[in-house]
Amino acid sequence: MADEVLNYKQRGEKSIYDDLEVLLTQTDASYTPLLFTPFLYGSNRHQAATSLFIGMTTASSKSQMIRAVYEGIAFAHREHIQGLIASKGKKPEVIRMLGATNSKAWVQLFADVLEIPIETVEGSEIGGLGGAIACLQAIEHLSLAQAIQTMVTVKERFVPNSKESLIYTKKYEVYQHLLDQLDPVWESVKSLQILANKKEGEK
Repeated sequence: MADEVLNYKQRGEKSIYDDLEVLLTQTDASYTPLLFTPFLYGSNRHQAATSLFIGMTTASSKSQMIRAVYEGIAFAHREHIQGLIASKGKKPEVIRMLGATNSKAWVQLFADVLEIPIETVEGSEIGGLGGAIACLQAIEHLSLAQAIQTMVTVKERFVPNSKESLIYTKKYEVYQHLLDQLDPVWESVKSLQILANKKEGEK
């Protein structure tokens, strides 16, 4: 995908991400029947978990696959956040989201999946902003909340769409059920990968 973005820019055209934003904006939670497990780089769900599409047929389109990827990433975050809520015993009133915030449609998708309002903040180097907040807190003897209030400006707020959230909740239940069923299978899949890597190394 990075090469495609580069080619777009070399041709003086818009980025491929502009097209993806249009796709997300013009489709909704009911658009794709596909599910995607976003475990390209591993998962804390299971050490051997990998990525896969579930529900594909000859009628499945590339656009459905792309939307399923966006949704799968949001579903994985919902699982993590629900774990945090269970340990803390309290659902957050709002989530401040960093990264991927150039896509307003994706941030809205996250809000719909998580069923929690999401806020984005002004600024591009948010990691540096965190360091500056810590310095201000120490220098001015402020509380962390006071330092954040002084230096953080909310850029935009995304409120969950109840109709979309209802569909995503049904999808998420299926997603969770599939992961439960796949838990004992991941090690077997890993053994196939090891075999394939061994064959490749013998060439």
